[in-house]
Amino acid sequence: MVFFPDNVSRRDRALQLQDDIVSLQKSAIKLKDAMDKQDDRMVPYINEYLEKNGMTSFSELQDKLAAALTPEQQKQYQDLVDNSAKAEKDNKIAIIAITTIALSSGIIAGSIKTAILLRAASLMEVLRAYARAFVTLVTEGVEAGLRAFNLAAIAARWVEAPWDIESVAEATEQVAGYAANASRYLGFLSIVGILSDGFILVYTYFSEKEQKEELQKAIKELYVSRIVAKVFAQMCDAINTESGLMLSYMILVGDSTKTTSEDQQAADKIADGWVQHVKDAWSEITTTSSLDLIILLDKQRGSWLNDDPSYQDAIAAADDKIKADPPQSGAAVAKINTAKAVKAAAHSVAAAHDEFWPQSVHHLSAAVLHAEDLRKEKLKADLKSVIKPTIGSL
Repeated sequence: MVFFPDNVSRRDRALQLQDDIVSLQKSAIKLKDAMDKQDDRMVPYINEYLEKNGMTSFSELQDKLAAALTPEQQKQYQDLVDNSAKAEKDNKIAIIAITTIALSSGIIAGSIKTAILLRAASLMEVLRAYARAFVTLVTEGVEAGLRAFNLAAIAARWVEAPWDIESVAEATEQVAGYAANASRYLGFLSIVGILSDGFILVYTYFSEKEQKEELQKAIKELYVSRIVAKVFAQMCDAINTESGLMLSYMILVGDSTKTTSEDQQAADKIADGWVQHVKDAWSEITTTSSLDLIILLDKQRGSWLNDDPSYQDAIAAADDKIKADPPQSGAAVAKINTAKAVKAAAHSVAAAHDEFWPQSVHHLSAAVLHAEDLRKEKLKADLKSVIKPTIGSL
């Protein structure tokens, strides 16, 4: 139990922030485990797809795709494979699924531009790598976490290419941010720590003034670390959704029965939705969107906010910190006869486009809830800019 009897509100706020971080850690672990299960569920569908199309191995699938790619796309694909090998060690399920989608929807069906699909896959691999690194940090400790973050620093040059004719500036900037030296995370790691050894406010006989200063420091550090933890938790959520989409795709094209034109159309729609989801996640998972969601939580539960850093200061501190394997499945040979219900569920994913990809929460209530706070801070800044020149001219 933490006492700090003379600073109850500050004590409770610090503990609340600590509990939020632990909750984010646990949610990330749960989401990563769910993603691994979805990866494993893809294996029999992958095997069935290979057999239905006269192939017996992943290398044959790769050769078939490579033969249909341009020289530039071949380099892009090989870069993706190499990055996946670094970040995901022996697990090849995701890259096999991506290869299948690229061949089936990109080349054979021609429903999606292959270059765009491969670029989305590169973005997804970056998100997967960083999400896994965060889970490694909170389950295995700082040393293992740092190794994982270093492996995740895979700033693939293909990610910087434009989606179509758009500017590459934003993509380049974000890749540089995620792929920075892992030592930039040290300030964050020292606060978040391994899940079982989280930040502890120890019992102390400090004077009221010393208690206040100690707790104010803890609140500031924990507040910023909570933003960073939320960023990685959002990554875990995104990759879990993307793994689910890939599984739905594989159910449609890898079912033991013949793939009908309706199956392929639904699969193509899922592939298109998967590309869009990756693009949205890449642009929307930021310190700003994470803080917006956190502010929403704090306001809904009526948190004590007196010592919280300002919105701009919190974002700046979190951005500074940000700038810095699933189980091996082995060779699976099992074949399954997919139940009609499973295939119907995959079709429903393709049909429920609007429900499955709702508008981002960040663009709805979260931004509205703190709009008044931002307006007040802007007024203060404007007032200061007006007052200072006036005083200097006296």
